[in-house]
Amino acid sequence: MKKGMLIAMLLVLSGTGQAAEKVFTGPDCSRDTDGRIFGGLWDSFSADDSGYKKYADILVKKGTVLKVTRLSSEKISKEEAERLMYRRAKRNGYSQADIDKGGSKVQYLKMDLYRQYYLVDSNKGFKAIAEYYSAVAKGNWPEDDKDAQACGVDLENIYIISDTIDGHTEDFATR
Repeated sequence: MKKGMLIAMLLVLSGTGQAAEKVFTGPDCSRDTDGRIFGGLWDSFSADDSGYKKYADILVKKGTVLKVTRLSSEKISKEEAERLMYRRAKRNGYSQADIDKGGSKVQYLKMDLYRQYYLVDSNKGFKAIAEYYSAVAKGNWPEDDKDAQACGVDLENIYIISDTIDGHTEDFATR
C-alpha cells in the first residue's frame, strides 16, 4: 500500500513540474485598437488602381461594424523578413541603397516578425482573411509587453471570401 501511494505521489509531483509553458505567439491585434487592420484593408481597396473600390465602399458604409479574429500566428525567419522588406521597398519605389540608408532594416531585421492571419467580418456582408505581419521589439521588456508590439506593420495578401457553398461528402464507409 505504501509503495503504491509513493508511486502515485511521485507521478503527481513529476506531472506538475513538466506542465507546458505558455508560448508567446506574437501580438494579438484582433481588437485593432490602433486601426492598423482596418487601415491596411482601406489602403489596399481604396487605391485608384486597385479595382476593389466596392470593398472600400462596404468598409465605410454607415453602420458597418467589423469583427476581427486572429486565426493563426507564427514567427518568421530572418530570410523571410528580408524578402518581405525588399517586397515592400520595391512596391513603394525604393532601391536597395534607399533601404541601406533608411531605417527599414531595423524595422524588419532587428525585430521579431510574426505572420498572422485574421478573419475580418462585417455586418454588411464583407468577409476576408488578411495576411498581416506584426512586430515585437527586442529589448529589456517582456515580449508580451504591449509597448514592445506593433500590430499590422505590413499586409501582404487579402483573400476575399465571396461565397459560401453547402458542401457534401459521400459516405466514406461504402467506399
